[in-house]
Amino acid sequence: MKEAAHIVFVINERHVPYLAVSLYSLLYHSSPDNEYHIHIILEAEGGGKAQNKLLNIAAAFPQARLDFVVPSAFIIARSQALKEATADAFFQKIHPDLPRLIFYRLFLADMLPSCRKIIHLDCDTLICCDIAELYHTDLKGLPVGAIPDAGLLSSDLKSRFARHNISAPRSYFNAGVHIQDLELFRNQGIGGRAASLLEQHSFDFIEQDALNVVLDRHWLRLGLEWNFSLPLFRISCPESYDSVPERERQEGEEIERHGRWKIIHYAYCKPWTTPALESGSPVVSLWWRFAVRTPGFADIFRNKLDCDLKRLRHELRKQKVRRLFSFPAVKRKRRNKIDQLAKKYNFLSSCLNAD
Repeated sequence: MKEAAHIVFVINERHVPYLAVSLYSLLYHSSPDNEYHIHIILEAEGGGKAQNKLLNIAAAFPQARLDFVVPSAFIIARSQALKEATADAFFQKIHPDLPRLIFYRLFLADMLPSCRKIIHLDCDTLICCDIAELYHTDLKGLPVGAIPDAGLLSSDLKSRFARHNISAPRSYFNAGVHIQDLELFRNQGIGGRAASLLEQHSFDFIEQDALNVVLDRHWLRLGLEWNFSLPLFRISCPESYDSVPERERQEGEEIERHGRWKIIHYAYCKPWTTPALESGSPVVSLWWRFAVRTPGFADIFRNKLDCDLKRLRHELRKQKVRRLFSFPAVKRKRRNKIDQLAKKYNFLSSCLNAD
């Protein structure tokens, strides 16, 4: 049997339902011929109940082992200091309740001393294949395997880093899904070097920016199917979509056309939000297919869809009644609105009743 695949999630309590969906999708696609060791770094106030729910999901898959990692007092203090040092960062300003745990991924090599390599996953991901395939990727002697962040333009990068009198990374990866060679992180002090940069600079995208500076062109580019987010970028930033580098756009559209994604990352538009639910996107529908079947959390997501369906049903009835008493020109407008509402209603119904 191959080496166990080690996977890490870093979350707090409010992320638990979304982590549960990601975890369930990962285990659903796991193979009984492989082993999976899942490490959850959970900042919790009274997390016993949440931990038990997550353990119950994993219990149905004998090939998986799940444990919870408690950061040391030193790492907690260092992360809190980094949060305070980067208080002026753009990402902190748009997320004022940003937890300190985002800095933990700089210290995974210290938190998991017995691990040789890990896959880091954000909890807003859906795993659509056997994650062991990604884990056993040959990193060719590089410390990180990752996917270019197609939503960031090189011109934007140059101006962002110029403010700090630092040259922009010549290539830039998204850290939400990546492989870390922990031995190289330890030997080269990569996490510590990134942390030291953050003590001096409030980079816009904080620890992701710092890792990209430290690892400039010293990481392995993986295919976009391993961190697939372009459909969500198109939903949330349609005006910017045409500016995505042509290589990434063509690669992403080919993946989307044939449904060849392996990990969907809902970085730009969360599937549980109204814009995503109104988009009718297959990648949104796929997330809900797992959400309404995730053990221990299915009722939460079913209730969410039920509430949205009731709201749409009420609005449809109201518009149909109003149309009966409208002038011809207004009737046409109401007909269009009814058609749009019906499409949204049918999409939500398909999410709730997916096979």
